[in-house]
Amino acid sequence: MTKKEAGQLYHLNREAEMWQKALAAERSKSLIQGQQLTGMPTGGMMCPDKTANKAIKELEIENEIKDLESKIVGEKTKIIRYIRSLDNSIDRQIVWLRAACFLQWKVIADKIGGNNTEDSVRMRYNRIFK
Repeated sequence: MTKKEAGQLYHLNREAEMWQKALAAERSKSLIQGQQLTGMPTGGMMCPDKTANKAIKELEIENEIKDLESKIVGEKTKIIRYIRSLDNSIDRQIVWLRAACFLQWKVIADKIGGNNTEDSVRMRYNRIFK
């Protein structure tokens, strides 16, 4: 596993959040709109099915979220497999806290303890993936 592959889970989660926000925005849109006065006759015009269009958009976004969630599970599984292959307990903790929990270096150093600094933890993480 490379450092780039380990960081992919973070980006997939961010993308899933983006689609969740898009879905929430789509669901909050109202189908009821004010009357538009144009001065032109409206008879004979076909009205699009706004409810169906809205439902289709929501379904497309939901499908995108489901696809991302399955990718997230796959990436998490890869990270867990990689962590199991590491010999050192501290290395396993660092990779898990950074790649799967997305914690900052200072927080990781505090959790690991042992007078570790954020720089020492970051450098150790970088050495793990060399």
